[in-house]
Amino acid sequence: MRRNENIDPNSLNRPEGNDLVSNYDKHDTAEGRVKASLEAAGLTVENWGIDMRHDDGDGLIFDDKMDLKVYASTWNGEEYADALVGIVEVKYKSNDYYMFKINRRHWRHYVQIAAEHNVPTYIVFDNGEMLHWCRVSETLVVDTFAFPDGNEGVLLSNDYYTTNEAVGCLLDNQQASDG
Repeated sequence: MRRNENIDPNSLNRPEGNDLVSNYDKHDTAEGRVKASLEAAGLTVENWGIDMRHDDGDGLIFDDKMDLKVYASTWNGEEYADALVGIVEVKYKSNDYYMFKINRRHWRHYVQIAAEHNVPTYIVFDNGEMLHWCRVSETLVVDTFAFPDGNEGVLLSNDYYTTNEAVGCLLDNQQASDG
C-alpha cells in the first residue's frame, strides 16, 4: 500500500457529479453480484483489496492489489485445502461510454498480478444489467487514450466472457472458449 500525496481524492470527481465515495457504493453492489456468482458455483471468495474510502490522510491510497481472490477445494481434479484459482477486479460502469475503459496504470498492475500468481485473472465490468468478464492478457488492449481528467487510459476488447464461461474456466483450470 502506498500514498500519493500529489493526487487529491477530490480531484477524482467526475463531471457527472459522482465522487469517490459514491462510486465505492456502486462498486460494492457490483462486487456483491460477482461474489454471489462465484459462491453459487461452490467457490470461496476472499476480499483482497484494501478499502481506504474513508481515509482522511493527504493524497490518494494505492493498495497494489485487486478486489477478490477465488479459491476452490478441488482444482484440476486434485483435492486441496484451499487452492487459489483466480483473481478478480470489479469495475462498475454506470455510463456505457466508460465500459471496457480503465486507467493505464491500473492495467499494467493487473497484468503484473496475473503473471505473478499464474491463475486466471479477470476484470469484471458491471453496467447494472450484466457482468462482463475480461480475462487479463497483453492482447486485451485495443487502444490507448486520455480520460477527461488527463489520466492515460486503455480500451479493452469487448470480447468478454459471460459469468458461466468465466466460472467454468476457474473450475476447469482452462481458458474459456473464445466465441
